[in-house]
Amino acid sequence: MTRYAPLWQQAGSYPASLDRQLLATIWPNGGALCRWDAAEIVTIAAAPPSGQSRIDLIVVQVRDNTLDSGGNNDFIVTAVTGTPATTGAQVAPAVPANAYALAQVLVGPSIANLNTATITDLRTGPLAAGNRRVKAYATANQSVPAATQTTVTYAATEYNTAGADMNVGTGVFTCSVPGRYRVSASVVTNITLSATPFTQLLTFVKNGAVYLRGMQLVSATGSTSYNSGLNGYAEMDLAAGDTVLTAIQGNQAFSTLGGAPYVQMTVSLIGPT
Repeated sequence: MTRYAPLWQQAGSYPASLDRQLLATIWPNGGALCRWDAAEIVTIAAAPPSGQSRIDLIVVQVRDNTLDSGGNNDFIVTAVTGTPATTGAQVAPAVPANAYALAQVLVGPSIANLNTATITDLRTGPLAAGNRRVKAYATANQSVPAATQTTVTYAATEYNTAGADMNVGTGVFTCSVPGRYRVSASVVTNITLSATPFTQLLTFVKNGAVYLRGMQLVSATGSTSYNSGLNGYAEMDLAAGDTVLTAIQGNQAFSTLGGAPYVQMTVSLIGPT
């Protein structure tokens, strides 16, 4: 066990890393306390070939000889190159030790230039430029088999500051920035009544397991068709790599009602865990 010298004790001496530990305790998501007075130019690797993409990270990294024995006592802003993969299956690289992720860059196949649509701000806490949030919506009906938990899928986003975290095609949100998130969803369905009461259920699923059962609707018997609505919201702590999706099911087959106002999912970062 090591008893470290009290911070700022008269005539005391301790490494600068202890000051950083204090600041990290106060602001666990605060990032590195680094300042510079000119634009940083970060060079990333060449784009992957056709059919592949990758996710790079832009980080600010403290280099401290006491911590890494590298002979440097400074910081750098640099790129961490991701591994190319089939477009849609790429995964962001891990944040290096003593580093803070500033941005995520989606590098498409054979591109020469980047734009704001490919860059996602990853700063949180005091460094955040704004909340990370995304709203996805469907444009077409989705068939839901009887007695089957079915993931709701989407076609596009109305707004998105979470970048590649939201995969509209699979309906899965994969967290890249840890924190406390609010997840909400609404689904309008088209059902046909029968001699058996019609039951529908909306569920939030985290990492493949039911996290919260949302709204359940039990309809009367009959022979007519009509539209009904399900909605709900949940707050949950997400670590990097955690997944969230909205699922629906019923005791009989039915379909969602495609269209931006009818089927949607919103995920918003609301604070640290």
